[in-house]
Amino acid sequence: MTSPDLWPHQQRVFDLLMEGKNVVLQAPTGSGKTRAALYPFLYTLDDVGPYFGKFPSKCIYSVPMRILAKQFVSEYQQVVHKYNLRFGLNISTAIQTGEQPNDRTFSSNLIFATIDQTISSFLVAPYSLPKRRANINAGAVLASYLVFDEFHLFDPISTLPTTLQMLRMLKGVTPFVLMTATFSKDMLRELASLLDAEIVPSTPEEESALQKLPSQDKERYYHTAYTPMTADAILDNPRRRTLVICNTVDRARRLYDELRKHAPQDTTIRLLHSQFLPEDRNRIEDDIREKFGKGNQDDQPFIVISTQAIEVGIDMTCDILHTELAPANAIIQRAGRCARYEGNTGDVIIYGQAIEEGEIVDLWEHPAPYMSQAEEFRLTWEQFAARSGEKLEFTHEQDILSAVHGKRDRELLQQLHSTSFDHRRDMFSVMRGDPNYDPRHLIRDIAKQAITIHGDPDELLERPFDIPSFGLHPGTLQGYIKRWLAQANTLNLDWGVQYLVEQEDPDQAGRSLYHWERLRNEGDEKAAWGSRLIVINPALATYDEHQGFLPFRGNMPECPMQPLPENPKSAEGPTIRYRLETYEEHIHLVYEEFNRLWGEMQWAARQLERRFKWQEGSVRLAAELAVLLHDVGKLSRGWQNWVKDYQAAIGALTAKGQAYAHTDWDPRNPVHQEAARRAGKRPTHAVEGAIAVIHILQNQLGEDHPLVEAAFSAVCRHHTSHSSENQPFRLVNGAAQHVAAAMGSTDNLRLEGIDETIEGNAGADEFVAKPEDLEAYLPYWLIVRLLRLADQEGTARNTKG
Repeated sequence: MTSPDLWPHQQRVFDLLMEGKNVVLQAPTGSGKTRAALYPFLYTLDDVGPYFGKFPSKCIYSVPMRILAKQFVSEYQQVVHKYNLRFGLNISTAIQTGEQPNDRTFSSNLIFATIDQTISSFLVAPYSLPKRRANINAGAVLASYLVFDEFHLFDPISTLPTTLQMLRMLKGVTPFVLMTATFSKDMLRELASLLDAEIVPSTPEEESALQKLPSQDKERYYHTAYTPMTADAILDNPRRRTLVICNTVDRARRLYDELRKHAPQDTTIRLLHSQFLPEDRNRIEDDIREKFGKGNQDDQPFIVISTQAIEVGIDMTCDILHTELAPANAIIQRAGRCARYEGNTGDVIIYGQAIEEGEIVDLWEHPAPYMSQAEEFRLTWEQFAARSGEKLEFTHEQDILSAVHGKRDRELLQQLHSTSFDHRRDMFSVMRGDPNYDPRHLIRDIAKQAITIHGDPDELLERPFDIPSFGLHPGTLQGYIKRWLAQANTLNLDWGVQYLVEQEDPDQAGRSLYHWERLRNEGDEKAAWGSRLIVINPALATYDEHQGFLPFRGNMPECPMQPLPENPKSAEGPTIRYRLETYEEHIHLVYEEFNRLWGEMQWAARQLERRFKWQEGSVRLAAELAVLLHDVGKLSRGWQNWVKDYQAAIGALTAKGQAYAHTDWDPRNPVHQEAARRAGKRPTHAVEGAIAVIHILQNQLGEDHPLVEAAFSAVCRHHTSHSSENQPFRLVNGAAQHVAAAMGSTDNLRLEGIDETIEGNAGADEFVAKPEDLEAYLPYWLIVRLLRLADQEGTARNTKG
């Protein structure tokens, strides 16, 4: 297929992907990288096109930092309309970042996510979900087309090597495109070799074609200033559209306040960073997109002050860019927002100093948040200072990148080879749920902790992650907490800061329970390290629609940070109110949902069968077995007796000879809560059920087939992500008949070998899939995702409201 509307490098990306190859794309800003990546995905969704069904139906588009998400959605819509990709209009799109968690389980067709969300999901330690649900998202990564934008900005110690190891594990199953503007050729060749991918452009002719694109006809002049970036410095260079980028949110806020005081009255000033509520961030983005968009001729002066949040994901241009010194790859990334379009001319001014705590400091000695790149700061300054006042083009920028980052690139390449085994071993440890391994050192050093503001935190406990929150680097947060605790003591507050703790046992509906722990004195702040949510007393901090989160301005008008409406895609899933449901009814509903969801996984199932040379349809069979047999553990005498005791306590009856999967349950009904307390802890059933059906799995799939471990693990872990221990159990009389009745039209599956009694720990670990054995572990991801989502949706259909 050749499209006359695609540029040559975009066409080349499409052709390679359709040939089953993966791509590393290097192209300058404004050259249509996003469209090159999205077009193949959207084109193959057309159900009358020649490539329908030959590519994943899900795409995860990852970027290195919090994104201005609406721009990506807008870009996707432009691709759909420009190329008349009619089916693309009907797909679901979502944003998944720490500050905008709109699709925690990666359920949409097209997800724009930050890289930490993608990698943590692959590591079975997703930032977006509680530990109990941690194994849901890995299957989505496996079954997607993966796009990694601006991957030169990935942290070289954590994010980049983890991404590369991930792609090597997924080889032959998951197609991908890596996109960059700023890696050296040596680095590109080595990465392509490691990943068995094709580089675009790959010839001098293709490189020349990129340089001749209309979008590259522009002029951009670079300047250095060995002074702090102040309001006076910005106002002394008046332009129609001015962009200012600070390295920290605190300095951006201070500069915004200065400019509001000193700028002419006809100048519009906007602040944008990651710590805004979604509706305010969207409003500011729309304003910037309109005023800084292509073709805008508004004469009113407009100044935007931002942070790294604006480096990726917004299509805009300015006449002048003021930026604090940063590593060369970040500077060039930022410069892509200046003189971006054909025929534009612009200036980039790089400031080598900043004001910290009232003192002027050199930024190469205070490189936050780039703490590990002080040497790159110094080299970047030297390179741009030597060219100050010059017009620099893409080739000049590449020379600067090689001079600044070449040494680290070479060291990184050596590290990728020398530490490959250790890095993969650590990844496997995190996947196993080993408590001694912190996933953050594999994801990125700038992982953030969520904080929110609320006067009565107990009101949040039912859905703690559905309240808007902001992310702060743990180190920054530790300093803030010290100040908040000191201020709380000065004000004699009952509490100043609390952190969320997940309790060991879930509630009757299987939802996680939480409580708050208070921090009382200075020095206690370390206890909050790693907590998934921290709440601040509104007397200590507040929020403003124009400035975002204000960490040290308390006692303001009521804070607008209230829980969002209940969302079925929230961290815990929808709140479920059960009705009494038989075992057969439940399996029937879950199996129907499984059939509905199968399309998402069909591509990956076929690729797994090809990679491991399995019989066609074998992954589907293993998934069906897991779904149909997942609740056999509920046919134990202990579980069924618990159901009868609970139903009696609420004044309801059970029928003789019936087996039940769920009781009546309303988490807000005090009678139900008291009955659950009196009935005691429910017997566990997931691992027990897997043990009971292991011989059925072996009979159906083959005794030594890796899919036995995959299906067994999915049944074991369809409620908790790392469970493998069982209680003794005995199945009720007639359990096999209940299983056969639940299977209905699938009763051709043989039920021989069901284990009706288990005494003691049965050693489930022997059959649990291990990360080191990808032949069992990868299909486990696929099957457990299908099972958990089908179980959730099937259960949701059995509700009172």
